[in-house]
Amino acid sequence: AKFWAGTGDTALRSVCWGGAVLALIAPFTGAAAPGFFALLWGLYFSLYRASGLFLGYQWDILLLEIGFLAVFVVGRKGTHPARAGLWAMRWLLFRLMLLSGAVKLLSYDKTWWDLSALTLHYETQPLPTVFAWYAHQLPVWFQKFCVAVMFGIELILPFFVFGPRRLRLCAAMGFLFLMGLICITGNYTFFNFLTASLCLFLLDDAWLQSWFPKRNFSEGDACGGLRRRLAISFAVFALVVGSAQLLIRFVPPVRSSAAINTAAALGYRYHMVNTYGLFAVMTTVRNEIILEGSEDGRVWKAYEFKWKPGRVDRAPGWVQPHQPRLDWQMWFASLAPYQRNPWYFAFQRRILEGQDDVVALLAENPFEEKPPRFLRSLFFQYNFTGWGSGKSWWKRELKGLYCPYTTLQADGTLAVFMSASTNAFRRK
Repeated sequence: AKFWAGTGDTALRSVCWGGAVLALIAPFTGAAAPGFFALLWGLYFSLYRASGLFLGYQWDILLLEIGFLAVFVVGRKGTHPARAGLWAMRWLLFRLMLLSGAVKLLSYDKTWWDLSALTLHYETQPLPTVFAWYAHQLPVWFQKFCVAVMFGIELILPFFVFGPRRLRLCAAMGFLFLMGLICITGNYTFFNFLTASLCLFLLDDAWLQSWFPKRNFSEGDACGGLRRRLAISFAVFALVVGSAQLLIRFVPPVRSSAAINTAAALGYRYHMVNTYGLFAVMTTVRNEIILEGSEDGRVWKAYEFKWKPGRVDRAPGWVQPHQPRLDWQMWFASLAPYQRNPWYFAFQRRILEGQDDVVALLAENPFEEKPPRFLRSLFFQYNFTGWGSGKSWWKRELKGLYCPYTTLQADGTLAVFMSASTNAFRRK
């Protein structure tokens, strides 16, 4: 996709740095704050559309939805947000949490129904933390209990969001508890932090006053009429579109309704109202692609990524709220044949060319003087080790090649072949 500001590094970096500056100053811009948040949404939406699969995760569309909602919630200091804007934030939290639990059961995945999903999840998730290794060692009965608690939080507490004060506080504490546990055991970038921020809209002035007695939260003027009308308009839009999306998910017969599908699709184009749900089907095996290079086709050296598993003696890292997009995409690449991941050949080409910006995304470059002549991608199955395994966090078993070998030809085109001794190249 073509980026509106240009395709060079300068344009992309300018948008990123400009967004960071706007995010810092937007809360202090008074009555102009909604405009600043609208501009922030536009910048991130542009990056989202241009980046394709590398910026197409659920936390990216959640950020877009929250960012768009913020336009109707923020205002100058000393004024209260529009009630309709606050309701829309709670409506988003309700849908996010309810769908997170529902998709797991609606997929009819055996590991969710028998509560065994966590016995696999800690080691098969995209980027485990070191605490995931310890959680994986917990007794099976306790892990099943944790899944049951999770379903209680995701399927029951969302209905408390629209209840009286005590029920809302109960929902907020439950959601924050779950987000905290997920943050400890998995690197889900800013997803859990965004979800936790939505819980702020379940707290009322009286509760906040009890914790911060020196500040009067009830002071302030009502929001302006225009802001209130805009908030009501978008809240109605979110209600209609979000309800249509829920109906499609929970009531299969309505999926044939053109009106329901049209209403549901209204939120998707600009991601103003979205549907959510991670890990509907649990990944049961962890496969890893290990990229190796060679100068002569006999001696191979592995490229180590910054965050994804590689060497078995390297402890899982902690990277959130940052998302190493390449490391994440390598996990998704391992779930499908290489023919469905054409970007991986483009990545290998840049490695063979020695492109500094791409090589810098890796933790180690075993070919610092000049790029290798050949690359191969080995396919391993990884599993966590157990207690008493010494310095090893992982154990692995070679399954074969993930994709054909690659090399650069004299004219600069990428060639793929099935072994280092084969001369039958074909252009890619």
